[in-house]
Amino acid sequence: MKKVIKILSVICLLVWIISIQSCNDKKSQKKAIQQVTKLTPVEYNDSIIGFQEKVIKKVLDFSQNFQMLDTVQRESKLNEIIFEIDNSLSLLNQLPPFYGNSRLKNAAITWLNFYKSAFDKEYREIIKISKKPEAEITENDIIRMNDLSQSVADRELQVHKDFETIQQEFYKQFDIQGRQNELNSKIEKIEKEKHKPK
Repeated sequence: MKKVIKILSVICLLVWIISIQSCNDKKSQKKAIQQVTKLTPVEYNDSIIGFQEKVIKKVLDFSQNFQMLDTVQRESKLNEIIFEIDNSLSLLNQLPPFYGNSRLKNAAITWLNFYKSAFDKEYREIIKISKKPEAEITENDIIRMNDLSQSVADRELQVHKDFETIQQEFYKQFDIQGRQNELNSKIEKIEKEKHKPK
């Protein structure tokens, strides 16, 4: 009985520490949002790109290592991505427009919502199919997984192009010279490599 009480005490202590940490994280996030009104156009753009970079690093890690992961690891990584997207969306939704321009922020939200949907629906279904024992995976399963992957890839290119167009408009409106979104360029390069004939 004493062991159970000790274990419960430790669990309560851990929950308490985690909740304090969570409160501190939320306070620092709110402070970051309040600082946005003091940002230059480049800093505002870079803060939005920062949200995307956090997500895309996890997305690229997931897609590049998909074959090497077991189904538990795949689901774990998928859930990490969705968690990161939810955090980014929460912060972006609080971000005020930059001198009346909310198009860049809204494009980033659309971008994040695309990934959230793709991972919560298509990739979750791919993982579900891949959980089957290898001998039970049918030709239709393989076709379905390929169709899902292709659907995401096609939409992904369009979402990135749309974001880049709006970002270039933002650059023009606020006279930002010589900037290119390296993140979108990397993604487009990876997608083109995927679709090259072998």
